Amino acid sequence: MKLGFSNLIATDISDIALEKLDKRVNSSNVAYVVDDLTHPSLLNTMEKVDLWIDRAVLHFFTEEQARNTYFNLLKSKVSRGGFVILAQYNINGAEKCAGLPVYRYSKEMLTENLGGDFELIDSFEYTYLMPSGAERPYIYALFKRIE
Repeated sequence: MKLGFSNLIATDISDIALEKLDKRVNSSNVAYVVDDLTHPSLLNTMEKVDLWIDRAVLHFFTEEQARNTYFNLLKSKVSRGGFVILAQYNINGAEKCAGLPVYRYSKEMLTENLGGDFELIDSFEYTYLMPSGAERPYIYALFKRIE
């Protein structure tokens, strides 16, 4: 890859979504993993990663057990000194997305869920403007796993 990154993994519960992503990205350096972040099987076996990015997935996990499973997986897979970027609907954000209920977050909630092994480096709120004109307030947060 041009920038020297390796071990790139994209995951989704939908193989169709990953096939579409593969056509857009057109890179042989990306591994596509079909798995469920709330009931992971293949993801449990992957190696540790240096960067975990989640843009608008976590907020769909409205059940506490699903959120706990997600955070436990994340914490088990991010290497010491690694980073986590989370972008989710903020506490004042929409209550639904694509007709589905969402769980909304503050930086404090994300920090608490990650626990003491992760340090909040930075966060900011951003309002995404939908093509319809509707506003979607997000919280973006960057964490570093303590070495």
